[in-house]
Amino acid sequence: MVSRPNADLSVGGGGTTALVVRDWLHQLLGWAEQLPGGVGLQSLTISDGIVTPNRARVVVDTEAGSTTDELLTIGNANLPDGSIIVVSSVDSSRKPVLVHRTTGEGHIFLHGGSDLTLESSSNFVMFERTGSRWRELFRWYGTTSSAWRAFFGIGNAGALDLALISEAKAGTRADRLMSPARTKNALDDAALMVTGRASASPLDGSERLMLAKAGALVQADALELKAWIQSPDWYSGLLAFDASVTEAHPLGSMPSRMEVHAVCFEADLGYPTGFRATPMTDDTGGSARTLSAGFDAEEVFISRSSALRMRPKGGGSPAAMTPSKWRWEFKLWR
Repeated sequence: MVSRPNADLSVGGGGTTALVVRDWLHQLLGWAEQLPGGVGLQSLTISDGIVTPNRARVVVDTEAGSTTDELLTIGNANLPDGSIIVVSSVDSSRKPVLVHRTTGEGHIFLHGGSDLTLESSSNFVMFERTGSRWRELFRWYGTTSSAWRAFFGIGNAGALDLALISEAKAGTRADRLMSPARTKNALDDAALMVTGRASASPLDGSERLMLAKAGALVQADALELKAWIQSPDWYSGLLAFDASVTEAHPLGSMPSRMEVHAVCFEADLGYPTGFRATPMTDDTGGSARTLSAGFDAEEVFISRSSALRMRPKGGGSPAAMTPSKWRWEFKLWR
């Protein structure tokens, strides 16, 4: 064991001699060799449950080449208190078992209080000597990913069932996870995703939504989303495609104008999701079908007297729009 040399080289009134400096440098070199990176690996074989290192990096082999062997003690004789060592095994065919103990000279104290088998040469444990004990500071399981998961108690979380981008856009498969990259990819096209649902029914104010905002992924409820899409000069919203709907607006005064569209949320009459239409008064089919939309200083109101009709995208006679597949989209200006 080599202790750090005293920084004071003076020896009495006669000053420091070359012999004193030489001995001081030798002691400094010996102490430095005990530090991490001071010298190369030290290969040690367990003998009666003990190894006694004299440097920081140690590769441990089992006694007599056995498949496993218990390491009970790391000898303290060659390394001073406060020393750091890193221990690994020779290979996966000879596995040292580091035995957790709480007493005894040179005993090994491990996180969690359980023994640890070094399954391969990619497994490492870092220890610090504190008195008579070698206390674990950090462990590295390397390529043994199952051991990482077991240690942190996360089971088989490494095998994640990820949703496809198409499933994210459609709002289906709420039982699958979305990676950040796939979520961003979906939002680049879809702009908005509703979590935990598999249909295009009207939003509830408490539902959670995922959207891209200022280049970041943001999750919020439907009511928060309304605040984000509001500006000082205009306000917009989505309403159920019902016969009569009313929505309060926050502009605080009578708006100057209003636009209303029907937005397709699920393919209908040949029109794809996201298609916007401006329904008009329709007198086909034997009776008039009218759309009314208006506003005052506090509310927006939209009503229709009967099922609205429009020509299918591929042509032909006007047909009734399916209410569950459309939303009213409105925008107000001050």
